[in-house]
Amino acid sequence: MLLVTLALCAFPPDVRPATAEPVELPSGGTTTCAVVGAASLATATPEKAESKDDPVGELARMETRDKIRLEATFYPVPRAKDPLPAVLLIHDLGSDRSQLVPLVEKLLKEKLCVLAIDLRGHGTSATEDLDWSKLEEVQRERLTPFMRDDVNAALDWLTADSRVIGTRIGIVGQGFGGLLGLRAARDERIVNLTMIEPALEDHGYRLSALLPDAEGLPMQIVVGKDEEQPIDDLIKSENIDYVEMRTVKAERGALFEDKRLAAALGKWIDTYREGAQSQGGFRMNGAGK
Repeated sequence: MLLVTLALCAFPPDVRPATAEPVELPSGGTTTCAVVGAASLATATPEKAESKDDPVGELARMETRDKIRLEATFYPVPRAKDPLPAVLLIHDLGSDRSQLVPLVEKLLKEKLCVLAIDLRGHGTSATEDLDWSKLEEVQRERLTPFMRDDVNAALDWLTADSRVIGTRIGIVGQGFGGLLGLRAARDERIVNLTMIEPALEDHGYRLSALLPDAEGLPMQIVVGKDEEQPIDDLIKSENIDYVEMRTVKAERGALFEDKRLAAALGKWIDTYREGAQSQGGFRMNGAGK
């Protein structure tokens, strides 16, 4: 599976309703991108995939409430006639939206649209003035609290798209992306949350402090075998019975080398595509009340 990287389109000085602009593709030819505000609907010509088996994505752009412009890739469900639930993919710090692309094909097979974003300062959302890789640690500490606005902008983009049921959005976050998803979990549009390799604490976000606010939301934590113990100790010490644990026999940062993981996550997310009411409630191991 391939995430096609497009050349950066120039933004106009003001954010207008969606307008298509030509973009040169690395593989040749052109497509279009839409310049949109956080709550505007974007339409874009599908990107070209190098293989017929690759998911076809569209370049999406959005602006946060603090005027940071972000890029993302939207993957619609092929041949879908009606609006469908969606999944927002949030990468870890220092990575980009390609990190969770191994999930896209499986989510599309479950009839779930997908939006993969580049957080501010990352991937093609980075600029000369804001580039995570060039920031000192103190600057990074100041930046991360504002990344919740990136998540809100992505949720607004999905809500505005006619192909998406805007009140049925799941989140999958890797590392810090999982903590960002947990921080946003009280948003009524979010129906399930998957955290892959979340840290107990990262840049001011503490897992133990955030989890209680999301109680009742279907949640799962996915870790490698070598990372299981700290999370398990937290769950037992805090008497948490509303999070499902999934352990993968792979090293940290390489969980998707287990080819079964993407399919398993896709099925779990599909199970809770309507939220907790899908199964009459949610408790440890996904058991209904």
